[in-house]
Amino acid sequence: MATETRTKRTLRRRKLNRNASYRALEIRLMSLPDEIINVCEDKWLTSYCVFDTYPHSEMQNEIDVRYKTDVDNPLMRLYRVCMARNIQPRGISSERIRAGQRLASLPEEEKEFTLFVGAHCSFNGKKRSVFALAPEDKRYHDCEHKDQFGRDRVFL
Repeated sequence: MATETRTKRTLRRRKLNRNASYRALEIRLMSLPDEIINVCEDKWLTSYCVFDTYPHSEMQNEIDVRYKTDVDNPLMRLYRVCMARNIQPRGISSERIRAGQRLASLPEEEKEFTLFVGAHCSFNGKKRSVFALAPEDKRYHDCEHKDQFGRDRVFL
């Protein structure tokens, strides 16, 4: 009886191309119907990817400074899409809580106008929003490695 030698399959970590992923997110958000994206009108958009509160009056400057840099995030891209579609949210705030207090200061009367638009968080039961970065939005840097059959690996 002959024993077969198996080639071990090697798995490599893919590196996310953030700018291309955020651009795909913007394109998907621009194609959403008006009744879905109009939910953002007159709301504070909250997520775990920011640590501070930015009112509407400061947002254009923040977007200009952060766009296509290392401090860019999906929440800023959503706000940019809202501004392009003439939707006026109240601003952006952090959803993070530390020692029972919100990390970003938001007045008590404004808390009823918050809308969570981030990714899934199982610690507090928040589900992924339609506005969050979805798996179909993710783009990866080209990988020049071959798979176990010697073929070039291609990533979307």
